Amino acid sequence: VTPWPPYGHWFLNGELQRHPKEYPIVIEIIERWKSGQSMNSIATWLIRRGVKSQMNKKWSRNSVKNVIERKRDTDCQKL
Repeated sequence: VTPWPPYGHWFLNGELQRHPKEYPIVIEIIERWKSGQSMNSIATWLIRRGVKSQMNKKWSRNSVKNVIERKRDTDCQKL
């Protein structure tokens, strides 16, 4: 078990679960990326919308990329 779950998830009773407020944002990030939106523009959208990152830092291309990659990884774990 890692100390920080992927964005959109949390540990509940020791198990990795979908976070009720963050997980819909993950889905929106994925949908925007699949429709051709750049990671930079997604980061800008998140900032303008006032969405907080996991560590309360400013969203960036890399943080969006991490969400996309981790979503793929957690999907492989069949959450």
